[in-house]
Amino acid sequence: MSRLVDGRHPARILHPARWEPTLSNQNDPAEVERLRARLAQLEAKKPSKSGWGFSGGFFGCFGVLAAIIILIVVLMGIGRCSRDVASTTPSNDASNAVAGSSAPADPWVYNSTTDAMNDAKTKTACTTSTNQINQSFPYHNVSAELCIRHSPRSGLDAYVTLDGDGQILCGIESCSVPVRFDKGSMQHFPGAGARDNSSNIIFINRTEAFLNGVKKSSATVVEVTMFQNGSQALTFNTASLKWP
Repeated sequence: MSRLVDGRHPARILHPARWEPTLSNQNDPAEVERLRARLAQLEAKKPSKSGWGFSGGFFGCFGVLAAIIILIVVLMGIGRCSRDVASTTPSNDASNAVAGSSAPADPWVYNSTTDAMNDAKTKTACTTSTNQINQSFPYHNVSAELCIRHSPRSGLDAYVTLDGDGQILCGIESCSVPVRFDKGSMQHFPGAGARDNSSNIIFINRTEAFLNGVKKSSATVVEVTMFQNGSQALTFNTASLKWP
């Protein structure tokens, strides 16, 4: 004989795992209603699989992910603020650069060499042109240097030499070199080629008069005649010459 459970026949016990009741008398309306009520109670006690009832699973992970994203955004904001503060705060290097730029750079480069034969010293002061000589193939565009030189062998000299290839036309004996100091009138100085026949250099004679003009001017323009490239003017920054 079947053992009674809770005063009822085993056939009337609900099976929660299957969620389906077994009726001993399917034609008894009262029994059906009672089982339906019991089924509704059990359904209400079942854990929810949607909404916030899943907080320990999916939404728990989602919360952690959201917290990480918020933390990253906050750190990015802090980093951006730090960069903005750094960019608006002048550094010592920048301050020093501004202070140093207030004084113009000296355009002259000074040099001294010693003659190995007699220990005599040769002094030079050179400034580089602010423009270039334009030349066609096979030559290249080049700048030039205007130099003042004093040596025991040749005394006081002034010359223009190219910083590269090219040929300045001037005879060994003499040629005319147009010169202009600042906004003054053009003057002509006698010129001469090098004794070793180097073609990238021209000497300017009447050196004392030329030197006096250079000392008094902030810009000196010298015109030279180039082989196959015509006459061209070179501009030199000659301010603040310290000579002798």
